[in-house]
Amino acid sequence: MSKKIKMQIKRSMPYFMILSLIMSSTVIGLVFNFNASTQKLVDNLFRPEAQAQNDTATTTVTVKNAPPDITIQPAEVFAAGLGSTSTTPVNIGEGIGFSITASDMESNSYYLIVCTSTTATAGAGGTAPSCGGGAGNTLCVSGLTADDVEATCTYGSAAGAPETKDWYAFVCDNHATEPDCSAYSQGSAVGVNATSSPMYVNHAPVFALGATTVDNQPAGDNPFTFTATTTDSDLLGGLDVIQYDVCSTNSWATSTGCTATTICSATSTISGGTAIVSCQATTTIPTVDQAYHYWGFVRDWHQLAASSGNAVDRTYTVINTAPVVSSVVVVGGDITVNMKNSAEKTVTITGTISDNNSCADLTSATSSVYLSSVAGLENCAADDDECYQIAAVSCVQDGGTCSGTTDLSTNYTCTVNMAFNSIPTDPSANNSNASNNWLAGVKAIDNNAAIHIATSASAVELITVSALEITELGIPYGAVKGGQDTGTYNATTTIVNYGNSPLNSGVSGTDMGPIAIANQKYDLTPATYLSLANNASAVNTTVDIVAPKPNTDVLDIEDSIYWGIAIPGGTASGDYSGMNSFVAELDGSVAW
Repeated sequence: MSKKIKMQIKRSMPYFMILSLIMSSTVIGLVFNFNASTQKLVDNLFRPEAQAQNDTATTTVTVKNAPPDITIQPAEVFAAGLGSTSTTPVNIGEGIGFSITASDMESNSYYLIVCTSTTATAGAGGTAPSCGGGAGNTLCVSGLTADDVEATCTYGSAAGAPETKDWYAFVCDNHATEPDCSAYSQGSAVGVNATSSPMYVNHAPVFALGATTVDNQPAGDNPFTFTATTTDSDLLGGLDVIQYDVCSTNSWATSTGCTATTICSATSTISGGTAIVSCQATTTIPTVDQAYHYWGFVRDWHQLAASSGNAVDRTYTVINTAPVVSSVVVVGGDITVNMKNSAEKTVTITGTISDNNSCADLTSATSSVYLSSVAGLENCAADDDECYQIAAVSCVQDGGTCSGTTDLSTNYTCTVNMAFNSIPTDPSANNSNASNNWLAGVKAIDNNAAIHIATSASAVELITVSALEITELGIPYGAVKGGQDTGTYNATTTIVNYGNSPLNSGVSGTDMGPIAIANQKYDLTPATYLSLANNASAVNTTVDIVAPKPNTDVLDIEDSIYWGIAIPGGTASGDYSGMNSFVAELDGSVAW
């Protein structure tokens, strides 16, 4: 009620009182006059002389203190200025405010009290009021508020509150001797307006069970499934929607979810009081094969966390996957081995190894170099002719190519020494292996003994090498008289095949002073000088020795040439010398 109305009421009260007094006096006067007249009659009978006079009577009334008048109806203060509704309830544990404005006829200050009962009692001596039925019926009490100023108080929603709660608001003044409370109000539109009674309360869901329902997946595109079972007792405002957050750490905020990494999130609608909500996630590549902890959290659609079960600690397990070998290369391309009794040819093979569990998951690598037609191919039995198996000790991870569990791939380099007799595959004459070639394989082994083997995409050729070695240091003809020959004596040269192909030998020589080169004769079998078939020449001449391709199963492959000489008559006595040469030549006339 406005001050203006109050003042009008206050000014009108004396006239009303005066009018009441006049009417009362008139009645009393009439009674009095009647009584007085009767008395006077009696007095006149016995008292002959009487005197008339005017009398007065005092009027009294007690005006009690009146309670404040509610000028602005009480209202809930919640959800951006609106009240609670079935779809926007106040969460258990959250506060909901109430406001009201009241005017007191005597300008007394007042309290707002909100009760669950329909009665309230003003506090004695200006103290705060109380709700009928005991303290348990009090939702909130404001502080002492000046006349015509808005009063507010806040109810901290407590556990155990029902889904709806009727409330009754009173204003009570602080009159020193006669404090009083207004009749209750439940707002401007009970049950209709969101700011009016009742108050709607949202209850927390219960996180009943969390589990990894699809587990033990490899790193990459295979999804894990994380499932939560929750219950919720609320029924009003439609079925609750539950959100499930799966976090990488035990760190979560109700309004924003995981504060570190969110593994996955999903929502589901409560049905029959229970919701089963699942989400899926895959791991990145690479990810180490092991068990990983995660924490599950549940909240409802009103951003209220589960009352129990949150921060449940579970695990999911990334399983091992085999490594993958690629880009196997024989470094340098075609291979040319060194001849016998030289340092063997070092051949290098490189390969890239990837592992979805990271390059740190690898323990070793092995390799092989092999003839493309060999039995077992990269798994062939070691043999210096056609198969070289390279042990892990000779396969080394390249420095700087694997920095740890965040790297997917690394490089390995393997080395092997190849023997002189390794089978050639180039198109040399009559080479039975010309249709083959040489390949390399790399095998990767991880810490779970999983393996993968890959071979070189590009084959290489092994080149034919023709080489020989003469066992003897010279051709000693001994002492022969002028005009005579060596007769049945033969000097011998032993030719050893030092290459990887069938061998012939080219032969040439120089004169021994006055003794012409043609005076030297040779043959592949021992014979008298006159029977030796070939005269030596200064021009290289091919000798068809028998020296097939060497292999690992036999000793030296060798053949001999037998020599004789005739000394021209008249040759002065003395020592004479020259030089015969032997040239390794491929024997393309025989099968290899």
